[in-house]
Amino acid sequence: MNYSNPEAQPERTPKPTLIRVPWADFVSNILAPPVVWTVLAPLIALQTTSSTSQAVQLAAVYVIFVCIIPSLYIFWQFRRGVISDIHLPRSSDRLRPFIVTAAGAAITLAIYLLGHIEGKMLVFALATLVQISILGIFTAVWKISIHATCIGSAAMAVGLWFGLLSGLMMIPLVLLVVAARLRLLRHTIFEVISGLLVGSFTVIILTSLVKN
Repeated sequence: MNYSNPEAQPERTPKPTLIRVPWADFVSNILAPPVVWTVLAPLIALQTTSSTSQAVQLAAVYVIFVCIIPSLYIFWQFRRGVISDIHLPRSSDRLRPFIVTAAGAAITLAIYLLGHIEGKMLVFALATLVQISILGIFTAVWKISIHATCIGSAAMAVGLWFGLLSGLMMIPLVLLVVAARLRLLRHTIFEVISGLLVGSFTVIILTSLVKN
């Protein structure tokens, strides 16, 4: 599935090589951060509260502000020709979508705090905000993989909150994402590894801090 925009505005820095490999494109699309977060949110919400209706509300808030609104913004920017690809391969494409996503995560976190929500869903929202902030701060000099950050965070969250076996079952997905991003030449191995480390360690540290 081709999501490149040939009319995107040129930038002064060299353009990345946007090759197309069907399986890698499929993996990048189906395991894109908004998709992974949308699947995880209701599962984590059900771990946060015993009330199904409250879990639905918590998940809906996260999905709307962190997944849907930023995704619509990215598609809008893509249609306008401001960005070249919905997966943001250029450093110059990333800052504004990061700001929108971070703002959505901050709003989500504020809603949870005002509602006195504690536990895993609070950590999930906080981890998202911290991760996106880190990626935004470094994006001008270091294009850390968003896909790797997301799947690393998801795998660690599943392992910590749903059990070791569940976490181990996430490893094939992690490897698929790593292979896809490298095969498409979107990142170097160091950018992918950095994403995995940012994603996993933010979940570990924040889970520990919330418990304490």
